[in-house]
Amino acid sequence: MIWILILFNKIPYSVFELSHVEVLLVAAPLWLIPLSWNISQKQNWLIWLALSCGLFFTISFQLPKGILAGLLIIPWFLLTIILGIQKLSIFKSKKVNAVFQNVPLYCETAAFLYLPIGVFWALMDRFEICLFGYDPTIILLTAVHFHYAGFILPQVASWLIEKKHFEFSKIIGFGIILGIPLVAIGISATHFGWHGWIEVFCVSIMTLAGSGLGGLYIYFGLKVKEYLPKVLFLLGGIALLVGMSLAFCYGWRHVFVIETLTIPWMYAVHGTCNAVGFAAPVLVGWKLVKK
Repeated sequence: MIWILILFNKIPYSVFELSHVEVLLVAAPLWLIPLSWNISQKQNWLIWLALSCGLFFTISFQLPKGILAGLLIIPWFLLTIILGIQKLSIFKSKKVNAVFQNVPLYCETAAFLYLPIGVFWALMDRFEICLFGYDPTIILLTAVHFHYAGFILPQVASWLIEKKHFEFSKIIGFGIILGIPLVAIGISATHFGWHGWIEVFCVSIMTLAGSGLGGLYIYFGLKVKEYLPKVLFLLGGIALLVGMSLAFCYGWRHVFVIETLTIPWMYAVHGTCNAVGFAAPVLVGWKLVKK
């Protein structure tokens, strides 16, 4: 409800404005990530704590950049760090013998380790600190990337891989784990003036793995018997395929230039597909399936 009120407050609304990116970003800590924790862990105290931190995070993005806005991100930052350390200790305590039998565990652990990276860049955005000379837009988009592609994507991948026991899905899981940091490396390579083929390679790994997961969700949706989860999984799979296709084309701009695929176009369409089109329907679908 708070998120919907924020949407109404920003009318007239344009998906090509950076305010749209901020709306997509705050949806993650405000309700999407707490929903994922409710599905996977079902610890009420954690859900309420996450919602509280997410509310501070959301308030931060309604204020001008500065010290106060930055301080309001810190509760969410600390929570994600603590949960990341906890998840890493659980991972270390489990004896991992067969690599391919533990892909869901790898995906879930990676999700909790990548999330604080996204919150760190949200901190940089709110404190108005441009590390390494990055453009403020790139800093904000990096925060979004590690909240959605960094956390929600490997989290929902782990659930599906655990449910569908075939080797192809496990390869996709590894591709997503590797692809998330590779995208950041590729963008950094371009920023520092290195060869464009580095970004092409890095983005290709991520988008192919993400597209594979989109295909798996379409397949999974067709197999689900309940009507509403079926529709949600199908919508999510299609949206992920569209979003990843756009990211693939944008990453290959060093080879084939598509003039319409600008950064505003990418966060307007690719970002919306990943957040509203994929993350929200798939999480609600899992909530209904795992009742």
